[in-house]
Amino acid sequence: MVESAVTSTLSRLKQLEWQQFFHMFHIEPIVFVLVFAHSLSGTVMRNEIIYQACTSVFQYNDTDCLQLNSKHVSGYLQEIETEVQPYVANLFMVRTLLESIVPAFCGVFVGSWSDHYGRKPLLLISMIGFSCTYIIAAIIRHISLYYIVNPWYYILAVVPHSILGGNCVFTVAAFCFISDVTDIKIRPYRMISLEAFLSIGLMMGALLSSYIYEATNATFIFFVSGILMCLTTVYIALYVPESLNREALTKDAKSEKANEIKVKCNEIPMNCSIITDNLGKSETKLEDSIKHRKIEDNFHDVDLNEVDNNNKNLENGNVDAIKNKANEEKKQQQQQEDAEKAQTSGLFSYIHVKEMWTTCFMERPFYDRSIILLVTGAMFLSVFVLDGTMTVFYLFVREKFQWTVRDFTHYETISHVTSMFGALVGFLILRKIFRMSVVTLTLLAFLSDIFRCIIQGMAYAPWHLYLAVAAGSLRAVGGPMCRTIVSNIVPSTDLGKVFALTTSLESLTPLIAAPLYTSLYSLTLSTHPGIFNCISASLYTLGFSFMV
Repeated sequence: MVESAVTSTLSRLKQLEWQQFFHMFHIEPIVFVLVFAHSLSGTVMRNEIIYQACTSVFQYNDTDCLQLNSKHVSGYLQEIETEVQPYVANLFMVRTLLESIVPAFCGVFVGSWSDHYGRKPLLLISMIGFSCTYIIAAIIRHISLYYIVNPWYYILAVVPHSILGGNCVFTVAAFCFISDVTDIKIRPYRMISLEAFLSIGLMMGALLSSYIYEATNATFIFFVSGILMCLTTVYIALYVPESLNREALTKDAKSEKANEIKVKCNEIPMNCSIITDNLGKSETKLEDSIKHRKIEDNFHDVDLNEVDNNNKNLENGNVDAIKNKANEEKKQQQQQEDAEKAQTSGLFSYIHVKEMWTTCFMERPFYDRSIILLVTGAMFLSVFVLDGTMTVFYLFVREKFQWTVRDFTHYETISHVTSMFGALVGFLILRKIFRMSVVTLTLLAFLSDIFRCIIQGMAYAPWHLYLAVAAGSLRAVGGPMCRTIVSNIVPSTDLGKVFALTTSLESLTPLIAAPLYTSLYSLTLSTHPGIFNCISASLYTLGFSFMV
């Protein structure tokens, strides 16, 4: 049984068009470097902020503040940790909000803009912001070696990539790029491969972070991240091609419009001249046909009332058809005018917002609009939980289990490895062997997240967190499958607008999630600091219901 299943899987993998799979395989390496730099510097940045708050704000001596990062903290040092954490949690919250407000505003415009001008400019702009962020962080950390630096100065480091769109702009460009160069069959595999590269980058960054931090210092780590971002920016500028073929899209749009005009003439149950003639002429023709039929009734035994009713229905049907076609032509003309305005308008034009709103909420056949909105809502809830948890989870494990930077980075490494193998192996087995649909895989991913959050909330020993990681092994499948569902429904010319809506909503999640989780954690810090996991489990349950 197992041998036949393995053989079947290998045969299906051989049938996969690998040449098409690796076509324009540019985004995945960029994602790997980006998340590697984030993971390499993220935990170190949090630890540095805690240390700077302890020394400069609460004015404890350096020796005590350095010992906060050691294991089995108790007594006096535990009191310092409990005093510093609420202040640091608020700082993390403000930092998260700053990273979200401007990108959410930019995301409203960049989707429609990228559908007209391409994906590559967005990739360049976002990577320039990330490069500046890490270089500024390295400078601030170097200054703190000689002077006392308030931890709020680290907020300045996030300003460049926040102004230039940050993760929101990069996400829109990356997902649109993959959707542009793939078809329906290859797209789920590319989405999973993107998730795999993301997990590998997070895993390697988390694994190396503590060792490099111990061997060098935070300045070196921030500087390495900045250099990696600068090299990636140069790679995008010189090597990555534009995925959006604007000339081909223009030709396709013109040909589609010509075909629509031909179909319109054939669909109307009358002569094509009825469209160009006015309504009065059409009614005259109908009256003549009625009189002609009445003359013929002298020679045939026909029910005149039935003829009159049929002629009236025919007349009303023709008039309704003319009105419906006129309304359709008016809508298409308005959409064409908006598209022409969008091509000539600037980046922050209201035309882009109008186009995004119209595209996302327009009526679509087979309940496609409802599907898009429900999937978007499920992704919104998932990112909401992620943003809220990231704000307090490091503080939670320090308070609950006295974890050091190395303990936390080891946990993150195992978590990312498990997610990567869960996404790859789970997708290949469940999708290729058991033939599960994309929606079923998404439901399993949400169930996996629910179990993980419940176990984390009930954890009273460190190994419980690793058990939660195992329970959430399929969680990485949810995001790629949700985006696959949307990209299969929406045409490539509108993907930027739809992805812009989803990423804008996801960028707005920290505005609510960060204050909510921070306040809840601060209130329950002395009693049950892990209670925020119950909120996470409830929200994942709501997302699961959306996908059902």
